[in-house]
Amino acid sequence: MSPLYPASNASFLPAWLLRRIAAGEAEDLPRGWSTAGVACFVDIVGFTALTEQHAARGPEGAEALRAVIDAHFAAVITAIEAWGGEVAAFAGDAMLVVFFDDLLGGAEAAGLAAWSGALAVQSLGSEASVLAQRVSLSRGSIDTWALSPRPDCPVYALGGAAVLGLAAPHRLARPGEVVATDAFAAASGLSGHRRGEGVLRLSSPRPGDVVVAPGVGRRPVPVVAPEALAPWLPRVVRERHDAGQAAWLNEFRTATVVFLDVGVPGQGAAALSEAVNPLVEAIRHYEGDTLGLVFDEKGATLVGAFGLPGRAHGDDAFRAVNAA
Repeated sequence: MSPLYPASNASFLPAWLLRRIAAGEAEDLPRGWSTAGVACFVDIVGFTALTEQHAARGPEGAEALRAVIDAHFAAVITAIEAWGGEVAAFAGDAMLVVFFDDLLGGAEAAGLAAWSGALAVQSLGSEASVLAQRVSLSRGSIDTWALSPRPDCPVYALGGAAVLGLAAPHRLARPGEVVATDAFAAASGLSGHRRGEGVLRLSSPRPGDVVVAPGVGRRPVPVVAPEALAPWLPRVVRERHDAGQAAWLNEFRTATVVFLDVGVPGQGAAALSEAVNPLVEAIRHYEGDTLGLVFDEKGATLVGAFGLPGRAHGDDAFRAVNAA
C-alpha cells in the first residue's frame, strides 16, 4: 500500500492531472486528452539577478530568496486563479497557465478571462515585489498526457497548438506588456497594436470600457485520495516527508541538468510513451531524476537532473553525460 501524504501535497501537481486522477482516468496508462483553450506564459523579469544576489549569502540567502519568490509568485498565482486560470507548470522564473474553454463557458469567455488575469498580473507592479513580468497569450488545442506514475519518476505533460503558439508572442513581449497571437485576439474580441507577424500587443482598457470578463473565482482543487496521489508526487517530496523533513524543501544545491530531445513523436499517448520511456530508463539507470516533459515549437524535450537530495554523487556530471 502507498504511504499516505497530506492532501496539501496536491499543490505539487497541476489541476488538470488532479481532475483525471480523482475521476479514475489516470489508471490505465498511457492516456491522453485534448480540449481547447488559452495558454498563458508569465515570465518573471529580474529573477536571475535576485537569485545570484541571495546565493552569495549561503543557507540564509536561500531562505530569504524563498520568501521573496513565494510572495511574488503567490501574488501572480492569486491574480491568475481569480479569473479561472490554472498553473500547468513552472519553468525556472516563469509559469505556464491554462484557461480551458469547457470550464469557463466557451472560447470568448475563456479568452476574456485570460485577458483579465493578464491585466491583473500586470497591475501588481512594484507593490508585490521588486520583480516584474511579461505575459504572452495564445489560443488553440490543449493536449494533456499521463504516461507513467512510477514512484521514482512520474511522467505527465501538457502541450498542443495553444502552447506552441506562445513562442512568437513570448519573443516579442517586453516587461509590463501583454502580447498575444492574432487567433487569441480574434476569438476574444480584442484589439491591439501590431508587434510582429501574427502577434499583437493588446491595448489596455480605457476607463468605462467593458472588455474584461466577470470574475469567475478560483476553481476548487479536486479532492484526490492520498493513496492515488502518492505515486505522482516528486520523489524528493515523498522522501523528505517520509524522513519528517517536509518543512525543509528549499536549498541551494549543485546539480547537473540534462535535456533529452524526444523529437516529434507520432500521434497519441502510446506513441509519446514509447518515445519517452527509453529516455526515462536512461536517467533512472544512472540514478538521476526526471523533472518533466516539455513541449515547444521544436518538439518534445525530457528534462532530467543529477544531484538532487537522496541521489547525489561525486560524478553526477559524468552520469548525466552517460545518460544523454
